Amino acid sequence: MEEKRIENELKDAIRLEQDNKWDDALAIYDRLANDPHNIENRQYVKNSAKSLREKMNVAGIEEENLTSEESYENSLKASNNIFSFAGRITRSRYNIIIFLGFVFLCLSTYVIPAILYNAYGWLSILLLVVYACVAIAIFWCVQAANSKRCHDRNKNANFGLIKLIPLIGHSIFYFEMIFSAGTKGSNIYGPDMVTYNFKCPICQANSQYSYMSIDIIQCLTCKNEIELISDDKDKNIPY
Repeated sequence: MEEKRIENELKDAIRLEQDNKWDDALAIYDRLANDPHNIENRQYVKNSAKSLREKMNVAGIEEENLTSEESYENSLKASNNIFSFAGRITRSRYNIIIFLGFVFLCLSTYVIPAILYNAYGWLSILLLVVYACVAIAIFWCVQAANSKRCHDRNKNANFGLIKLIPLIGHSIFYFEMIFSAGTKGSNIYGPDMVTYNFKCPICQANSQYSYMSIDIIQCLTCKNEIELISDDKDKNIPY
């Protein structure tokens, strides 16, 4: 599973480099270079990152020097912003948003006719305007959630275009988004937003951890941060 994830990320980095999106490609190379699962391709990734930096220097392009903590914070802010199409979203949070959107859609079949039937002059117009604004906001939130859920599945948001297929498009899309687990660990769109069970090597408690950055996790019991960078820790990764 991890080998497949690393292979896909490496392909993404090569594709981004070929598309001249060098900062994005470099971010993936650096992440893979520090990925404790990536033992076989680590030297290749480091050489690719070094070669790309040299290419950027020759082209006069400055590297965006974001630390892994800053990258994590940016992704976390985007993921927690219900109007943002960037970042990732957990399956449970996505399902809540979709459920609320479905409830609102069902209520619409009763609310709009009720407003139109009980005409109150300017009050009806005001209610329709307010309702339209709320509907637009909810529609935007649902589409943003769809985009971030695609990212969580390590797919481009364009995967949502499958909904254009008559009859079966929506079923295929929402079945995968609602029932399929996201990418475990980081992917091209950001760090994992899910907490995982593990036995903390510091406090020895059966606890959970979350990603503080690409290469640092935090035990949610003792709040200690655990680095996952060095080669000698590959065999002790708690997941």
